[in-house]
Amino acid sequence: MSGGFMSGLTDRFRSTEDITKGINAEVGEKQVALDLKVIVEYGKNVPAIFSETVNNVKKSVHDMTGLEVVEVNMHVEDVMTRSEFEAKTDRDKEQESKCDLE
Repeated sequence: MSGGFMSGLTDRFRSTEDITKGINAEVGEKQVALDLKVIVEYGKNVPAIFSETVNNVKKSVHDMTGLEVVEVNMHVEDVMTRSEFEAKTDRDKEQESKCDLE
């Protein structure tokens, strides 16, 4: 996944303790089905993002695990501008910091 929204999405996962947040997997012996929860950047082409994401996820999962990805579902949880997303991320980090201090 390259640049723009998708890199912001992966940064969001990395900045939290739970790197699997927003990802659910049903894993079998040779196959896996994935459900992804995403926030899409306003004005971006969602079908193109979906297609690129599916291709990248299938290749990455197969390369790392040898499993065949048989299904990828991408659920759009919200549509935001980049500035709205960054503000939300900052608020979430502040809330996490407050919770850690308590």
